[in-house]
Amino acid sequence: MVDCGRCGATGEVTAAELARVEEGERRRRDRIARGVSLQQEAARLGLTPMALADIEHARGEGGG
Repeated sequence: MVDCGRCGATGEVTAAELARVEEGERRRRDRIARGVSLQQEAARLGLTPMALADIEHARGEGGG
């Protein structure tokens, strides 16, 4: 088993963490449905592409 860092290897995540993951997935789906690349959306939002990818994948502290 690989610890992803989300659940501390317990197999359970908090409601807040689940909400972050779902929000990131929703943002990514919406961006793709609009036909906008990660780079284009990042530029529009004033973010780096890496920062936007981190938000969409709920990585990092706070997840965005």
